Amino acid sequence: NASNNIASIEIFKRSLNPIMNGEMFHQKCACHILNLVVKAGLKTEAVKLLIIKFKDALNHIVSSQERKQQFWILCASYRLTKLKVPWDIDTRWNSTYRMLNRCIPYKAVIGEFLRSSTPEALQLELTNGEWEQLQRLCNFLGIFFTATVQLSCSYSPTSFQLLRHLYDISKVYCH
Repeated sequence: NASNNIASIEIFKRSLNPIMNGEMFHQKCACHILNLVVKAGLKTEAVKLLIIKFKDALNHIVSSQERKQQFWILCASYRLTKLKVPWDIDTRWNSTYRMLNRCIPYKAVIGEFLRSSTPEALQLELTNGEWEQLQRLCNFLGIFFTATVQLSCSYSPTSFQLLRHLYDISKVYCH
């Protein structure tokens, strides 16, 4: 996938002289493959709609200074710090994980704020089922995030860690 990966495989082929002239000797970049898998999953209709609804609720809260101030007062009553939303970026799935991971602990505050705000805000409130789906999505993305961070080393080998991470991903996927 990446030019440095291709070059390193070519060096291995020349030094190891594998069977069939190395036709079966290829190693894809695990992080790139994980990235493609997650991006494809985030493009599914149900996931996209859930994230859009979640972001619409957050946007409502932070779209005016007055609402932001009211929300921060409510956060303080829950003994939570001010919520600074790390917005997601379409091209970086890990930003979606960071946004969910940061905001989900504010579930009660977000819900109460939307219920006590305008009628339009009440329509933005997420159901318990939607919050549960967001939590499951966050947990799932978290396992990919950990794998990607740990497998992204540039100066040390990581291929021996790949099977453990794939196993961890499969455990979360099955639950």
